[in-house]
Amino acid sequence: MSLRTLGIGTYVDPNSSNPFHPIATATLNTRVFDVVHMFSERGISAVPIIDENGIVVNLYETVDVITLVRLGEYKSLDLTIAAALAHRAPDFPGVITCTPSDSLASLLALVRQRRVHRLVVVEGEDGRKGRLAGIITLSDVLKYVVGEDVDSASPQSAPAQQLGNELSQQSSPA
Repeated sequence: MSLRTLGIGTYVDPNSSNPFHPIATATLNTRVFDVVHMFSERGISAVPIIDENGIVVNLYETVDVITLVRLGEYKSLDLTIAAALAHRAPDFPGVITCTPSDSLASLLALVRQRRVHRLVVVEGEDGRKGRLAGIITLSDVLKYVVGEDVDSASPQSAPAQQLGNELSQQSSPA
């Protein structure tokens, strides 16, 4: 089953007047101060950076703000995201993406391989670059695996069993 079908993550609401609601987004021209405000107000730790067409071009994380502080740039929160990204560590893995149709097993393999805490969900041909469709965090995956229904907090038993089935299918020789 697909990630979207399983309900793992947060996805854009096609019925909203804001094309990316409820996901917080920024552009390369957004000020760092404004993104820090989003982090604080929404209790989030990353914001997808999109272009004028909604294509994901980067991801700005709380660790990026910490880097600015460490470098003494904290007085310059008026920097644009583009300018702030110039201070990013060269070993940053980049934006790790998946598609809504990916499986949970493929998502977990990607998380394990790339050692990331979140994936940006994109609608695109190759799953690497595309229009923002959602975001999935490790917390979202854990809630699903332990059977926590985010809306009603009632336990479910099927998710963990399905995950086991998907993982065993993925590791089985073809």
